[in-house]
Parts: sequence; structure tokens; C-alpha cells
Amino acid sequence: MNRLQKNRFAKTLFHALPSPLRAILASTLAKTQFLLDPDHRAKTRWLAESYQHFGQMQRENIFLASARFCHINRPISGYYFEFGSHGANTMRLAWKHFQYLFDWSFMGTSKNRKWLD
Repeated sequence: MNRLQKNRFAKTLFHALPSPLRAILASTLAKTQFLLDPDHRAKTRWLAESYQHFGQMQRENIFLASARFCHINRPISGYYFEFGSHGANTMRLAWKHFQYLFDWSFMGTSKNRKWLD
């Protein structure tokens, strides 16, 4: 079966489906068609492998620089507060880089304003 025959068969099969099912299928195909695009796949791969990785490394460097600054300019004691800790991403970075240098209590709030210890 060549490409033209396959396309005709697919169209015939599609039109044989009940109308509501055709609408759902057409909507789903329209939403997912971009996934097959090579440019879209290349962009997605670059975002995951390069751009997001770079952003994460930048955040790591910021927290390492802060830890070094605080360690050099001691004594600093007390609390590490974080407001808007949704996902606790930066809280984890703070804990990772500060836990061995300082005896701090780590506290943060989420959207619903409950304290997290």
C-alpha cells in the first residue's frame, strides 16, 4: 500500500466514525500535531538539556556564593526564612549549601500561609 492509498484509507476510516468521535479525534490530533514537528522536538530537547540545566547551575552558584559570604562574615546565627515556598526548590538549595556551615533553623511559607519547618 503506497502513501496515497494509506491517506485515502485513513480518510475513509475517519469519515466512517460517528460524528462525536470524529470531533474528539480531530481535536486531539490538532493539539498533538506539533509533537511530530522536528523543530519542536529540537527546541524541547534544547530547553531540557541546555537551558534548564544552565538555570539550575545559576541558582546553585547563587546559593554557594551566599553561603561563602555568610561563612566569611560570621558570626551569623538565627533563621533562614523563605516566603512563597511552593515546591520548596530554593529551600532545598539553601539547605544543601548552608546545613554544614551554619546552625540555622529553616522556615518557609506556602501559598496558604502555613509555616513549614
